[in-house]
Amino acid sequence: LFKVMVWIGLTYNGPTEVVILPEKPKFNTDFYIQKVLPIVKRDGIRLIGANFMFQQDGATCHTSKKTIVLSMRLDYRLLHRTFGLRIPQT
Repeated sequence: LFKVMVWIGLTYNGPTEVVILPEKPKFNTDFYIQKVLPIVKRDGIRLIGANFMFQQDGATCHTSKKTIVLSMRLDYRLLHRTFGLRIPQT
């Protein structure tokens, strides 16, 4: 039996690049920041435009202080299911 775990973003203009997780994934804040958020930014701009909004659920790696601070510093427009809209201050 072969198992694989992936992350993918979906937009009305198509999917993002697929992130294939390691065999025994540790999908934590650091992995999310290093492997997923760069694809979110790049493909969000490519598929939707510079003002795209990224929706996340309440997963720990999405709601960690480190993720939120970095996302705001990099001007991500995030929509959190549990926190409401967070737009970086400019």
